[in-house]
Amino acid sequence: MTEGSPEVLYRILTEKEWAVAEREGEIRPNEQDILDGYIHLSPESALADTLQLHFLPDEPLVVAALSVEALGESLRWEQVPSRGGEPFPHLHGDRIPIEEILHIMDRASALEAISRSNSTRGAGPGPGAETPLTPEGGCSTGFEEMLRTTTGRSSAE
Repeated sequence: MTEGSPEVLYRILTEKEWAVAEREGEIRPNEQDILDGYIHLSPESALADTLQLHFLPDEPLVVAALSVEALGESLRWEQVPSRGGEPFPHLHGDRIPIEEILHIMDRASALEAISRSNSTRGAGPGPGAETPLTPEGGCSTGFEEMLRTTTGRSSAE
């Protein structure tokens, strides 16, 4: 990891993708990932925009927090022309083991955590300033049990 890079990245999954990940024990590339040749991830600083730009407002989602260190050398930061040339994290691998998930949140909990995180920092996230987003009071109803069942951990860990 380089100086100033985040320690945690986020993978956004539909409920259907999450159900498959739970069943198979790993997050697999979706259709867009396969077309692009990598698994899309987001840093906290781009998570709200990614949710707004690429997912329907009422679409139920699961936001999985992942350790950059656990993702290893398959993780690359590459410029994305459609996002102003900003570098984004891309995982050049074919799966993410579910045990690598630090915690999960639903969309509302993730957006609330982003808001809290930004207000705590004042002017918003800066490079390397990100700390893992966690839902206030734990995960939303049902998500805490889902995480415990899938990974054996709770969102408080």
